[in-house]
Amino acid sequence: RYGSLASAEADWGMPVPRADGKVTGPSDEQLTKEGKHRVMVCAYRRFLDDLLAKHHSLANGLVKSIDPNHPTSFRMTIAGDPTASPTSCAYDFRGLARSCDVMEPEAYGRHGAWENVQRGRFTVDYARCVAPGRPVMWAEFGLAPYGPDALDASLQAQEATADHYRLFYRMARESN
Repeated sequence: RYGSLASAEADWGMPVPRADGKVTGPSDEQLTKEGKHRVMVCAYRRFLDDLLAKHHSLANGLVKSIDPNHPTSFRMTIAGDPTASPTSCAYDFRGLARSCDVMEPEAYGRHGAWENVQRGRFTVDYARCVAPGRPVMWAEFGLAPYGPDALDASLQAQEATADHYRLFYRMARESN
């Protein structure tokens, strides 16, 4: 995009991040805090979007060459989740929208109080904003009433799980 590291540094007003002389990405601190590095961080995020779109589009094309009617997507983990930590550097729906037929956010972190669950409405709206006309499907979500070491769930855990599904389906209905 910039033609050279020197051009990028001139545009950003700061040096390209390096470790042992090799170009790296922004630090966790740069990803999470405002500062003069903001333009560089935005350029890096755009680079990730473009790289993802390029490689995912190649995979999408291979699928379509075999089955042109097969809708494609992938396990999106925290993609498009505005509440994910910036240090996670999740994929942005802007990059994914160029190569997916279905936007499929996950919602394993969408549990607890309504204030946390309802944020999924923004995720749906954002997916529709960058991928208009494409379906949005919560492909993975849930909360188990038992842990890895217990096969029997307590009544309290079962009630928390029931509350989770009640709130999650409310958010899904409200976001269409």
